[in-house]
Amino acid sequence: MGDPEGPYQSYDGGALYTRRCPTCGRIVEADESILINGLDEVVDEGANATCRRCGRVQMEFLGWFEEAQ
Repeated sequence: MGDPEGPYQSYDGGALYTRRCPTCGRIVEADESILINGLDEVVDEGANATCRRCGRVQMEFLGWFEEAQ
């Protein structure tokens, strides 16, 4: 059975992350939100997800995207 949320996490503002643990490769539970300043830069570069095996981890940032309107 696959993960219903998929392997990526997107946030308001267009930040896109991969939901894989950088240590063990498992799908992680992403935080509800991240901090982005007015220049579209992520403010807090610390841990932003929880891996069941490794605990708090930082998801890999993939880039910015725009949602189609």
